[in-house]
Amino acid sequence: MQEIKKNLFYLSILLIISSYVLFLGCTQPSSKGSNDKRDNEYNENNGDIKEIKDVIINENSTSYRSWFQDGIIYNSMLYFGGQRTTSGTNYRIIFGFDGTNFFDIDTGTTDYERDFNNPIIYNDKLYFEGYNGSDYKIYEFDGTKLNEVSPGTSGYTTEFNNPIIYESKLYFGTDFNDSFYEFDGNILSSIDKGSSYDEKFDSPVVYEGKLYFSGTATDHSNNLYEFNGTAVTQISINSYESPIIYNSKVYFEFSNTIHEFNGTSVNTVPTGTSDYDFGFYNPIIYNGKLYFQGYGKNSSLIIFEFDGIQINDVNKGTSDYTSNFFSPIIYNSKLYFGVGALNIYTFYEFDGNEIKNIEGTSDYNGYFDNPIIYDSKLYFTGINNSVTYVYSFDGDKVYKIPKGSSGYYFDFKFPIVFNSKLYFYGHESVNTIKMFMID
Repeated sequence: MQEIKKNLFYLSILLIISSYVLFLGCTQPSSKGSNDKRDNEYNENNGDIKEIKDVIINENSTSYRSWFQDGIIYNSMLYFGGQRTTSGTNYRIIFGFDGTNFFDIDTGTTDYERDFNNPIIYNDKLYFEGYNGSDYKIYEFDGTKLNEVSPGTSGYTTEFNNPIIYESKLYFGTDFNDSFYEFDGNILSSIDKGSSYDEKFDSPVVYEGKLYFSGTATDHSNNLYEFNGTAVTQISINSYESPIIYNSKVYFEFSNTIHEFNGTSVNTVPTGTSDYDFGFYNPIIYNGKLYFQGYGKNSSLIIFEFDGIQINDVNKGTSDYTSNFFSPIIYNSKLYFGVGALNIYTFYEFDGNEIKNIEGTSDYNGYFDNPIIYDSKLYFTGINNSVTYVYSFDGDKVYKIPKGSSGYYFDFKFPIVFNSKLYFYGHESVNTIKMFMID
């Protein structure tokens, strides 16, 4: 009996020690990333922590060294503007990336020198604006090599702005003293201006089978124009900005206030009893209503709502919201937006009823820009001690993404999701910008 009691005693001691060791193991910092308390909280609440990682460059197989902007996915590859040097103001050129390796692009017989602007995919080819040493031209990439689009008899000389696909053709504008152009994949053609239209091609939108855009007349007034594939017709005079299609109509800024176009006529929008005075910026459709930034009667920029009938004020609730409406994005069935002030404001949440504050943390002091949804979370540019970093938001809390063992220093721009990873522009040092990733 004594022997049994002794064994039971030793067994109970062993169980106590095992339980204590298990307790210690559960309270230790995660082996992933830093040992920062907020990193551990992130890990406990959200599963495996996401860290910033370097994207390795094989310098023996590519001339790419730094920079990352204007990324676009084409033929299962990520194409972007990058540099051949690690610092300075070296001009950017097009590079390719397959998720593992970087690739130089065969420039063929073209005189392409630099730049990768306004990329768009059309007819299974990638088109963009590049510079040849004297002018900006249209370049075509078929996945193998570059070609320069021939102007033919169109009269085209330079630039490639605001490209849009309409009726199976590619349309674009140029900046100076010019009309817009049409490209069918083979031939570049000019557009018959008609009697009212003179130049420019801004804010294009396709609506009810026609192409609408902002252009200027011979008297230099900025107008709304309609193009039906053959002829240009002037719809209204004096201003056309920020077009968006809502409730089967086009809404836009006209003469400094919001107007609607129903395919036949331009009409004012009733302001109801709202505080709205003028302006129509950053429009977004959420929960069947149109939200935008406009000026109130006290001259402050604030968020307004249009329900298809009239403009309404938005309930501020108990939030500290006072002005502005920038970078709006819909996430988890709610509308989030920033107010554009560094180190002053955080960002806000709107559920269709009232605005709510998103609380800052010890390592998030405010700001909200470049939002993108990735892995069921909202990633964005935020501020900590006057420096921009990458943050995530899970619908409840804000987290600063740890740099892990990467060379990441600061910043978060041009984010794009490719091959189930988030790639972005970040600084490795004050003067060196690299592509970084989160996966």
